[in-house]
Amino acid sequence: MRHIWIAFFCLSSATLFSQQHISGTVRNSDGTRAAYATVLLWQMPDSIFIKGAATDSAGNYDLRQPLQGRFRITATLAGSGTAQTTVFECIAASCAAPDLVFNDQTLQAIAITGRKSVIEALSDRLVFHVASSPLTVGLNGLELLRRSPGVSLDPDNNLSLRGKSNVQVYINGKRSPLAGADLAAYLQGLNATDVEAIEIIASPGAQFDAEGNAGVVNIRLKKNKGIGFNGTATGTAAQGSTPKGDGALSLNYRTGKINIFASSSYSDGIWHSGMNLNSVVADTLYAQQSLNKNRSRNVNLRTGIDWTLSPKHTIGILVTGGNARGESAGNSVNRIQVRATGAASRVLRSDRLGDFQHQNLNTNLNYHFADTLGHTFNLDIDKGFFRNDGSDFMPNTWRNAAETLILEEKTYRNQTPSTIDIATLKADYERKIARNGKLALGIKLSNVQTANTFHFFNVTNNSETLDIDRSNAFQYKEQVQAGYVSCEVPLATQWNFKAGLRAENTRAKGDLTAYKPVNARNVDTSYLQWFPSAALSFSPSWQHNISLRYRRSLDRPNYRDLNPFEFKLDELNFSRGNPFLFPQTTHTIELGYTFKQTYSFNVSAAQTNDFFTNLTDTEQDPQTGRQSFYLTKRNFGSRKQYNAAFSAPVQFTKWWSMYANVYVNYEVLNGDFGGERRVNLRVKNLGVWAQQTFNLGHDYSVECSGWFSSGGLWGAYVNRPQGILDAGITKKIWKGKGSLKMTIGDVLGTAGWHAETRLGTLRTYGNGWWEARVLRVSLSYRFGNEKINKSRDRKTGLEEERGRTD
Repeated sequence: MRHIWIAFFCLSSATLFSQQHISGTVRNSDGTRAAYATVLLWQMPDSIFIKGAATDSAGNYDLRQPLQGRFRITATLAGSGTAQTTVFECIAASCAAPDLVFNDQTLQAIAITGRKSVIEALSDRLVFHVASSPLTVGLNGLELLRRSPGVSLDPDNNLSLRGKSNVQVYINGKRSPLAGADLAAYLQGLNATDVEAIEIIASPGAQFDAEGNAGVVNIRLKKNKGIGFNGTATGTAAQGSTPKGDGALSLNYRTGKINIFASSSYSDGIWHSGMNLNSVVADTLYAQQSLNKNRSRNVNLRTGIDWTLSPKHTIGILVTGGNARGESAGNSVNRIQVRATGAASRVLRSDRLGDFQHQNLNTNLNYHFADTLGHTFNLDIDKGFFRNDGSDFMPNTWRNAAETLILEEKTYRNQTPSTIDIATLKADYERKIARNGKLALGIKLSNVQTANTFHFFNVTNNSETLDIDRSNAFQYKEQVQAGYVSCEVPLATQWNFKAGLRAENTRAKGDLTAYKPVNARNVDTSYLQWFPSAALSFSPSWQHNISLRYRRSLDRPNYRDLNPFEFKLDELNFSRGNPFLFPQTTHTIELGYTFKQTYSFNVSAAQTNDFFTNLTDTEQDPQTGRQSFYLTKRNFGSRKQYNAAFSAPVQFTKWWSMYANVYVNYEVLNGDFGGERRVNLRVKNLGVWAQQTFNLGHDYSVECSGWFSSGGLWGAYVNRPQGILDAGITKKIWKGKGSLKMTIGDVLGTAGWHAETRLGTLRTYGNGWWEARVLRVSLSYRFGNEKINKSRDRKTGLEEERGRTD
């Protein structure tokens, strides 16, 4: 009933305030609608700027203004040029402006010479235009996120936004079902040439899934916009600790009402990383040093067809897939020492040789309707699967302190195949309501089934024996039925109100099957939750906008976090899932101010209940009596976050510009696990992200970008300062059809992390690094017809589940 009252309030409040408004449509040269174009209203004959707006997904706009007289309207769209109406008169309460149509010749010229700003500040998000930055050459998707404004990653590749964790990754507007190691593997196989932009949305509305209390990072993949046949080819050679390389090819054929497109990318390289981890229990120090080498060969494919049945109806099929396979090798030395003297009592040497394969395939069927009255309907039907398979061989050797005598040898091997099958149906409807209001309704149905198998073998004299105490299988099924209602209405000339309510009903069941019976309860739960959101904004003029936002969100555990398997890393360290994790809920309120639609300042406060995160704990091996350490995810009591953020572009000269994003974060984390096992942390954090561009003339440009964080929290780990600086140069060649780029990452050699945590008598601290100082040289060439035509932005329904498959 609550969503009905919200819709009623939106409809009724819109009728309380009456003012003049001018509406119209912006079209591309082929007659299709130009979505999200910028529209400006000018009073004639003196060309006085009155008001600005943006078209909706159907290319429609509605400008509210209190004046009567003669006007002209102009429209711009990146990659599409400019358009303007003839001068028209408006004296009635409602006026229809002449249609705005972009011109083909203007589009072609802009397609060749135009260049988007690297960072664009919109009212509800920051947009990082990847293709406009030379520093993105040769990077993969994970590296792109590391370089995005306000985004950081912890050692487990979990994202934080403005120092806040639990960020959801979306692909083309829908949430990915991958997370953690699985998401990292997918992103590492994604080439920067496949990415158009990365959108950073700190306060998503009801149309987004309820998950992601820290916000949403949306990765928009490229799609060629040319008429006729055209494409782009790119190749990159890189040198870090070892040589690496990648290449990409995108093709597009558009004619009449049919558009066929395809893209592929391939990468191959060896990457190195290292870690030092120290664990202190009572008077004993476990000092571990690890080195890892990972070779990965990644192939990604994307192909589809869009068919415009009429100006109102479009259908499309989109198929995406990827395959990543490789080998990994690691070795570690763990010295068990007397803490007071530093003298070693024994040494554990552990090696690991492994191979892995990750496969994914998704098929999307889409129908889109849009008319001239502002009605839109979008339907997505998706079917996808993810297959992960891995095997690790792990010899462990115990030695005396001087490593002159072998005390004990143990060798293990494990196999970890897993499958995730996802089917979704998503429908969204939007229409205009009285006085320039908007009403949106939608539903989503998803069905997820995961199957995880863990085979653990003891290896003796090259003979393998299945360990039934550690081998088992875990199946998890989850069904979610969701629906939302959202509306936006002007309350007065300068006020605007938007409210939404989302409901999600979840049914989850997990079954653990072991070779040896265990006393473990199966997961069987069902819950219905409501997620309200609201935003009130005040715009005294086009230069100033003040907004107040509220949102309740939920974060479910990742699928792998629910898996109760014990993944043994070596004789002393393992990880364990927790099938009884509760979802965490967060209430967030944010006050924001934007100046000239460019400079923004935000302050926010959030409280998370049943907060869950990784925690290092100890236990004794019942057979050997040795102290061991395990990593698992647990629900804490609560987390509070207070944040302030400022972002602004700075134009020093015509040839020198900068974009900076600065945030301050204060976080309080409390957890009580009984006895002295308490967590009570209060941590401050200052973060800075900046990007500078130097246009040197003669088709040369130089870019420098970097970020710095003074510390903060990674779950229950306190992080020390870290940062990175990158630089690159670009030269346009072949009459603008090609470009040659050279970049170097981690110029100062500062990439890495330091962190520590405490739980009762256990203190864990350490540092790690990854291979970030890499020299890259890239060559790209654009061929075919350069006449631009607006492409349809395809968003599938499956990606909303991609965020939880780790």
